Amino acid sequence: MLLTKKVKSFTITELIVVMILTTIVISITLLVLNLVQKELKEIQYNYSKTSEIKTLELALWNDFNSASVYYLKEEKQLICSNPFSSTNYYFKQDCIIRNTDTLKIKITELKALRNNKAALGLIDGIHLKLSQEFQNRELFVYTAKAAQFYMKD
Repeated sequence: MLLTKKVKSFTITELIVVMILTTIVISITLLVLNLVQKELKEIQYNYSKTSEIKTLELALWNDFNSASVYYLKEEKQLICSNPFSSTNYYFKQDCIIRNTDTLKIKITELKALRNNKAALGLIDGIHLKLSQEFQNRELFVYTAKAAQFYMKD
């Protein structure tokens, strides 16, 4: 008498169901991963733009408060000079050049100000309107003055 031993295993139908479920889970995971990667790229792009603006604002603030600032309209140039150093800003169509640094910031409007009025030559403030790429943000940088300046005789 020949005995056959039955081996316990899954049926082909059970294996196919498991494979289909695994495929669905992997597909959903890949879709979610793709969405997360797109969001991360957008966050990185926004961070780089914000970082460029903050770099420009900080550099202008430091230069305005440590030097005499002159604006030359024809050359679209800002000159910040003190007895120890000189810094030049060139406002180009699609970027700003600060000495040897290039900031990829597009400016739609630039107003040089002295005592809150439009001016050329020696200035104490600057108002910049940025392009739509930077959500039309505006920067206003000025020279901090002592309280005595604002006091009337």
